[in-house]
Amino acid sequence: MIKAKKKFGQNFLLDDNVREKIIEKANLKPFDTILEIGPGKGFLTEKILKRVKYLIAIEIDKDLGIFLKNKFCNENNFFLEIGNFLEKNISSFKFLPNKLIGNIPYNITSEILFKILRNYIFFDSITLMVQEEVSDRIISRHNSKIFGSISCIFQTFYNIEKFASLSPNVFSPRPKVRSALLNFSKKLKKSDILIKKNVFDLYLKFIQFCFFERRKILLKYLEKHFLVYFLKFVSNEKILNFCNFENISIFFKTNNIDFNSRPENLSCKNFLDLFYFLFNIEKLF
Repeated sequence: MIKAKKKFGQNFLLDDNVREKIIEKANLKPFDTILEIGPGKGFLTEKILKRVKYLIAIEIDKDLGIFLKNKFCNENNFFLEIGNFLEKNISSFKFLPNKLIGNIPYNITSEILFKILRNYIFFDSITLMVQEEVSDRIISRHNSKIFGSISCIFQTFYNIEKFASLSPNVFSPRPKVRSALLNFSKKLKKSDILIKKNVFDLYLKFIQFCFFERRKILLKYLEKHFLVYFLKFVSNEKILNFCNFENISIFFKTNNIDFNSRPENLSCKNFLDLFYFLFNIEKLF
């Protein structure tokens, strides 16, 4: 008998109605190759397999891996990867996935989310089960107290929908928190400069920097700290013709941003425009 292991943060989904919701929202097609994180006992896996070309399941638990291998031994579109998703190189898989479905262990949610984001180019859509508190932060809008760097970063790259809120009662063992289902769909094209590695990494650093001191007035914070911080990452010759109070003020005025705004008051578009402006991205890259 397979039992959930606390060290892997395992909570097996019991409710078949929830599985059907996941299948429906993932919008599976016969030509899809799915990457499934944390297939558990394979109840959702077997539903996916009937609808897609290939399914690659990543399972960290070796005992569950053996169970799944035996369960799907006659399915020629099922491929199993034993190990930690965080350590996997997706580009090395025999078949490259175009969609991702996962029940994320709540103790390493952020690490998994950012690993997925760093592999943005692969996934047209992503359907995830996460802790509800995290889901609410991800989808929160500006002018909200819970709007932060994770909200801004993920909303820059994806359209995100929370399509279910789940009670602990639909899992075994029962988690101590509520869960939620999120669906992510791509916003950017492969040609967009923002998904180039150097620009992508710099954008993440920039958004995280802006929220380091989220209670401070952003305009003053940028004037005081921006250049000193980012000279560690970008050479002085390339960075900022614009890093002075006057030019940043002009940007705020032009974009109708209050000079007394804190980070939570700016929209995702405001941050993206500010990023392009401050780094003079078209010339820097």
